[in-house]
Amino acid sequence: MHSRYPRVACLALALCAIGAASPLPRDLSPGGPAIERPMAGGETHAYAVAVEPGARLLVAVDQRGVDVALELRRADGALLLAVDGPTDRDGPESLLIPSGLSGPLEVRVKSGGAGIAPGSYAIRLEGVPGPRVEAERLMTEAAAGNLEGTAESLRRAAARYEEARDRWKALGDRSREARCARSAAEVHASLGEPGPALALFQQALALSTELGDKSGQAVAWSGLGLAQTALGDRDAASARGLVGRGTIARVAGTGCGRPKSAVFISVAAVSSAVVM
Repeated sequence: MHSRYPRVACLALALCAIGAASPLPRDLSPGGPAIERPMAGGETHAYAVAVEPGARLLVAVDQRGVDVALELRRADGALLLAVDGPTDRDGPESLLIPSGLSGPLEVRVKSGGAGIAPGSYAIRLEGVPGPRVEAERLMTEAAAGNLEGTAESLRRAAARYEEARDRWKALGDRSREARCARSAAEVHASLGEPGPALALFQQALALSTELGDKSGQAVAWSGLGLAQTALGDRDAASARGLVGRGTIARVAGTGCGRPKSAVFISVAAVSSAVVM
């Protein structure tokens, strides 16, 4: 007669393995404190969200040394929406839960491949006042288009970021206006459009300077120098000076993430090209 205990032990081990691979979602409540967590490359963290009918809620994430994408799913795991803005390892990422959705939902925070450096993030769920809803909706739509990554979706993303920038300007929110200008600039750069990128980085620099935002200034300085180089500016002192200001600001520890756009692949490579 075979003992049943080995089978019980195997079943227990299997259940433990499933639990380790798919931990239960943590609760994320509107207006609650931010949840801060470390994250390594290739990880996914899940959060359970209960949405009341008619509520407009924003998932807001502060990236701290790790680039994340956000997914919104039904309780059964069906994907509803995914976003990832053009900034990289530091700064905000957000997702406005679409109108008409209510009940139990799941938010997933996902990092890139297993080989990327670890970091951390803070996540919170907040209510969105009526005047802000359209601007947040435009930013979410833009970040979804950026993640999709086709030429058509990137053009749509750039347009939505510029629309959101104008909304935030009308609302007097200079910080989000600057964020949208930077994001639109980075998307234009990824499309190989340095002219629009240059103008938008100039806007972002002016706003970031006004706000005293050192990390925003670093992104803008780097973007300006690289956009000028892409436009054929062979003034080495000018182009390298702009790139250098952004690079030095980052090395000095401003917490600025580098843009994801293809134009911003290598500061060293651009500097070498300008010297030639």
